[in-house]
Amino acid sequence: MATNGTGKNKKTNTKSKVKQSHSRTIFRSFFMISLAIALACGYFYFVNDDKKDDHIKSVPNYIVEKTGSAAIADFTDKTKQVNQVVDDVITENGATILDVKNLSKMVSRKSVEGSIKWTCSEIPISLEISKINDFEQLLKKRLGKIGADILTIEPDKYNGQSVMRYDIGVKDKLEDNDDVTIIATKIFVIQKSNENIATVEKVKERKTTPGAGKLALIIDDFGYTKEPIQAYRRIHRPLTFAILPNHPYSMDAMKYGKQDGRILILHLPMEAMSSAAKEEAITIHTDMSESEIRAVINQLTEAVPNISGVNNHQGSKATADNRVMQTVMNEMEGKGLFFIDSHTSGSSVAYSTARKLGVPTAQNELFIDNDSDVNAIKMQLRTAGDMALRNGDAIAIGHARMNTAKAIKEIIPELEAKGVEFVFVTELLQ
Repeated sequence: MATNGTGKNKKTNTKSKVKQSHSRTIFRSFFMISLAIALACGYFYFVNDDKKDDHIKSVPNYIVEKTGSAAIADFTDKTKQVNQVVDDVITENGATILDVKNLSKMVSRKSVEGSIKWTCSEIPISLEISKINDFEQLLKKRLGKIGADILTIEPDKYNGQSVMRYDIGVKDKLEDNDDVTIIATKIFVIQKSNENIATVEKVKERKTTPGAGKLALIIDDFGYTKEPIQAYRRIHRPLTFAILPNHPYSMDAMKYGKQDGRILILHLPMEAMSSAAKEEAITIHTDMSESEIRAVINQLTEAVPNISGVNNHQGSKATADNRVMQTVMNEMEGKGLFFIDSHTSGSSVAYSTARKLGVPTAQNELFIDNDSDVNAIKMQLRTAGDMALRNGDAIAIGHARMNTAKAIKEIIPELEAKGVEFVFVTELLQ
């Protein structure tokens, strides 16, 4: 009996082992198939992701256009490419685009005659908190493929809303060895958990009726000569006068500007990046202490009475310095003045610093008279008008020169017929 029992147990154990072996084989097969599928999916995802931007052709950071003795470094194609990549990433991450503002930018070059031009998009979006990290990583990866990057990530305000701002663009060195930083896109991220209808409406509150656009013209450099003061007095539209202090006709510009109901601002001299640039006798430098900067501001604001605000004269170096701008904006706040960033450099932090500290501010979007020819100025004014019509508003800077006054006076009927409304810059402060 014992022998028979042992035989049965052996048969039972053998069957059990066969079943276990069969089960393990099935499990291993299932595991290997699952792993293969997962790897295939992962491979497809990453290969597919790597091909997301294959349709975007290689674009140089800038091209140089020669116009007489001037050289224009045009970053427009590159900034449009950056914007395309950003749009793709925003869409893929399920973010909600609340608004889009497309701006044309132009600043003077530092070391040679000419200008730098590009486009910049401002895009407020709402995004779920859980997706922000993935959004940043994917954005950085895609931008790297085209030689761009996230240049800055910092807290900011967008029409009164607390946001995280992403400055996206490229850095390069021009043929004259000047370093430039070009911001192609500013993304203002509102966390989706805090989003509601009121928030969205507040973000969109500055949108205007289609077909109407407000254009604010700031006229810099009043004080050098007498004739432009009278020429601009004959232009019966809202114009903002930026007056250089301590010049022969500074007080005349202030007196007649006040008499004619102009908005008057101090054209505050600041250090330029180029040492070759001719500067004012009293200028804010980056090596000054906070107390020295405050002393200069006090002296120059007293030199031009009846001002409502300030913008920078030159200042490509000073406006790129966070410490200097922090000190300047603290003074603006204490004096109840607004600050307009003339935007003489793509590296300027004046506007963003003012926004952080709650100082009413705005920034120049276009210089209209880098070329002093009347027809060339009119072309720039048409561009400014188109920007205002497209975006709802625009700010441009010209200078106290006879040809600029002539071009503005002659172009007014044409722009107003298109729906452009001339306004003081105070209407566009943020």
